[in-house]
Amino acid sequence: MNALKWKTAIIYLALITLVSVASPADLPGSGGDSGKTVVYRDTWGVPHIYAPTVEAGMYAIGWTQAEDRPEELLKNFMRAMGESASFDGPGEIQSDMVSRLWDHYGTSKKYFDRNRPEIRDQIKAYVKGAGERKITIWSSHHGPIVAMREGKAYAAKISYADEVQISEAWHEFNMALDYRGAIKGMDTQQLFPQNVMVADTSGNIYYQRTGRVPRRPSGYDWSKPVDGSTSATEWQGLHPASDHVQVLNPPQGYMQNCNIPPDVMMVDSPLTPDKTLSYLYGSSGGYTNQRGARAVELLHADSSVTIEDAQDYAVDVPSIRR
Repeated sequence: MNALKWKTAIIYLALITLVSVASPADLPGSGGDSGKTVVYRDTWGVPHIYAPTVEAGMYAIGWTQAEDRPEELLKNFMRAMGESASFDGPGEIQSDMVSRLWDHYGTSKKYFDRNRPEIRDQIKAYVKGAGERKITIWSSHHGPIVAMREGKAYAAKISYADEVQISEAWHEFNMALDYRGAIKGMDTQQLFPQNVMVADTSGNIYYQRTGRVPRRPSGYDWSKPVDGSTSATEWQGLHPASDHVQVLNPPQGYMQNCNIPPDVMMVDSPLTPDKTLSYLYGSSGGYTNQRGARAVELLHADSSVTIEDAQDYAVDVPSIRR
């Protein structure tokens, strides 16, 4: 794998032994235990912690969890690291991919100092009480490595991994005076893939199948993993929003979408798959659902929809045979 590198994250934790037994006459945290960090066990073994400071209490909580449920404690660490498939099987690979893609450990470490000093001290105290764990995470310039098979490393790459400006898109939407303001919001390329329909007070209707779509070299099946050891498969920037599937004021005079492809949003839709790149279209097209079919039937048959009509259409529920 090109530019493969590794990083090892080591959490240093110190195991301790908390030994203190209160006499029946003493109240918890009093007598000989006054000023000490003490873990008392009741008849059912439930721990009750008394400590002179919050940090000492957090230390004892970590220690007690490690004593009572060390296996589950370590599993939780591994889940956050994206290693749950190692103990729960292949069914957890997808969950691990998500954890690695978003680099939960790396992110928490990177931004740890955003916490107030007293909170940082409490977290550190808990970690010291919990035990010791070492994790190795592999990554590449493509993204985190999510699988190793037959000497090959498989990296997951998403175009949203480092994007944190979704608020800019919503600002443009909220401040828009007409459909052009919504387009400006989609020009930020911060929205996740979705169908966006817009209507403004001037009577315009607009649709865009928006998202943040990489330019992919031709000649490869992008529905499957591709060779990451060559520059020939590298993404070539992003498609601008102007490349996306879209239409302004279609002659039909209406549009609707309820999670269906663009080619069935209206009768004789101009938005057919053959007019754009397959990965931009994002669907094979040609299928609909009962909600979509009924909406098209109602809207196509009515050239002057009133407010009352629209309210009735919204709760229309007849079954449509396809």
